[in-house]
Amino acid sequence: MTAATIFTLLQQLEEALRASGAWQDSAPDEQALQSTQPFAIDTLAPHEWLQWIFVPRMQQMIERQMTLPAGFTLSPYFEEAWKERQEFAAVMQVLYQLDKVSL
Repeated sequence: MTAATIFTLLQQLEEALRASGAWQDSAPDEQALQSTQPFAIDTLAPHEWLQWIFVPRMQQMIERQMTLPAGFTLSPYFEEAWKERQEFAAVMQVLYQLDKVSL
C-alpha cells in the first residue's frame, strides 16, 4: 500500500460523494464529530463520517508521512448502511478499492 495510491483513492472518494449529492458544505457540530463509536454511528450519517472523519484523517496521515493503517475493511459497514441506496454505488466501488489496498 502506497501513500500515493491511498491519496488518489481519497480524491476519488470525494468525487464519488460529490456526484452522489452527499457532499456537505458545512461540517456537523463539533459534538457530533467527537463520537467515540465506530464510524460515529451515534452522531453521523455514513457519508458524513467519510467526509468529516475518514478522509481528513487519512489525508493528514499522508501529509505527515505517518504509517497508514493496514488491514481495515470499510465496505461491510457501508454495504449494510446503504443496501437500499443505489446513489452510493460509485462510492462503494472506491471503498472496495480502499479495502483491497489496505490488506
